[in-house]
Amino acid sequence: MLTYEECVGFTDFCEEDVAFLAEHEHMPEMVACELATCLQTTPEGLRTLRRFMEEDLVLATRKHKRERVAVIGRVISRFDQQHPGLS
Repeated sequence: MLTYEECVGFTDFCEEDVAFLAEHEHMPEMVACELATCLQTTPEGLRTLRRFMEEDLVLATRKHKRERVAVIGRVISRFDQQHPGLS
């Protein structure tokens, strides 16, 4: 059986990124690992992930959730560094 950390290791994400995706999609983090693994295999999937981040950033900003805005900012920054052509 694989551990959660091993599943995160199969993605291009860190645990904070997986937690973001799990919260955005209202799913367990283990399932979010699977989704991230699938979406990161195509340019369209990567654009979908980036869109999720943008949507959450707008929502958190509107609700004045500074801590959430900071988390999403870090997630977006890492994502853009890993996938420079998509932003």
